[in-house]
Amino acid sequence: MPQYDSCTNCFNSLKGNTVCPVCRYDRTKEKKYMGVLPSFTVLNNRYLIGRVLGKGGFGITYNAIDLASNTICAVKEYMPSEYSTRSGAATQVVPFSDDKSKYVFHHGREKFVDEAKTLIRLQNNPIVVDILDYFNENNTAYLVMEFLDGQDLRKMARSNGGRLDAEYMKSVFVTVASSLMEIHRLNILHRDLSPENIIVTSQGAIKLIDFGAARNFVSTQNKGMSILLKPGFAPPEQYNAKGAHGPWSDVYALCATFYNLVSGKPLIDALFRYRGEQQPSLASLGCQVTKKTSDVIEKGMELDYKMRYPNFKELLDDIDINVSPQQILQRYQPPRQQYINNGVRNQPQIHQQQVQQKQEYGQQIYHSEQRESVPAASVQIQNPGYYVAAMVGGGIRNKIMINRNDVFKIGRSVQNCQYVINGDTNISRVHCYIRLAGSEIYLTDVSSNGTFLADGYRLEKNKEYKVNAGVQFYLATPNHMLIVGM
Repeated sequence: MPQYDSCTNCFNSLKGNTVCPVCRYDRTKEKKYMGVLPSFTVLNNRYLIGRVLGKGGFGITYNAIDLASNTICAVKEYMPSEYSTRSGAATQVVPFSDDKSKYVFHHGREKFVDEAKTLIRLQNNPIVVDILDYFNENNTAYLVMEFLDGQDLRKMARSNGGRLDAEYMKSVFVTVASSLMEIHRLNILHRDLSPENIIVTSQGAIKLIDFGAARNFVSTQNKGMSILLKPGFAPPEQYNAKGAHGPWSDVYALCATFYNLVSGKPLIDALFRYRGEQQPSLASLGCQVTKKTSDVIEKGMELDYKMRYPNFKELLDDIDINVSPQQILQRYQPPRQQYINNGVRNQPQIHQQQVQQKQEYGQQIYHSEQRESVPAASVQIQNPGYYVAAMVGGGIRNKIMINRNDVFKIGRSVQNCQYVINGDTNISRVHCYIRLAGSEIYLTDVSSNGTFLADGYRLEKNKEYKVNAGVQFYLATPNHMLIVGM
């Protein structure tokens, strides 16, 4: 395998340097992992592998570049270390020779693919990581996900002395619990909630990764459970393949996550708690939470699932929160990685062999902060008097004209929206839309996180509001203030 003169972090040319001139990544300091794919391996004739983002008992996650769309993504490889291996420079993942390993490996792989199909069903949920592709190769399976520019709650806590502000964590908790309540209605469980699986993006949005259906299957096969389950976060029923799993299992894990990050104390594993070890309440530890919140978390972590909250709706009815989660989440903005620009990397200089593998999609991606024009075919101006524009620093930028005969959609989806705001997962794929009827303007919210008038009034979802030219409104947070102008 030739070693291309490219950065394994951002895939721009190193130009003979050790440190990338674009993202400043020093590959000589890259952590070395055994049994991973070599850098610059191409998967599915499309995804060029870079550095390892993480390796655990269940699999390996790499950063990669999609050679078709020229964007950074993440690729997760199924490789349970207790049941399979990759030897030497081979790319094939093979189960160990015993019958048990073969059985667990093959059935776990099937569930890994099923998990991809499940996550695709959750594409409209703003906190669930987007699944872009999945495929089988190298005798194993791969998930391709959006690359999340940010850090998980564990890393945030470590950079903050081992704990996070209780007010902030309550907002994260409510945000995740509210979304999981909707996910559970589809009979889907997460099964692997922990600080490492909740990501805060550079825009302050919350993202949930690593749904654990496949991991749960592998972990309950009586081998390697200590590696695949996260002590302290896994509810007791998760240690038993025939345990009573349900929404209450995710309730336990999310409450454990809150407890751990607010207290800064290690959790006592459920099995040790069964043997009599006591876990003190947040209130008794002097944490800055109300007695009511402490009681809610304690009930959410009851060992007997029948004593726990059966679902997040009942839990959320009990917890006390006096401020909108968005108001608090905006205060926490993890540092943005240098090479990401609204989810699309800077102009690359890819090795010629990589260029030959690229496919042209004929699709241009526009960004709310950079777009100066759109293709003529997408805007046929029949009413030149109205436009949507961004309000930036008191000025108007990035005007996009509204076609009177169309529903003018605003959101993250390049395919579905005329005004695209990329890179902020608080924004729904189609967040809101504008309709012109003669000289009258109508605004409708269809999002998860809300469309607000400039004074903070939240539009009722799916209700059409008549507005005047010059109206200012924002999507999810005031960071995305727009105007309908004439």
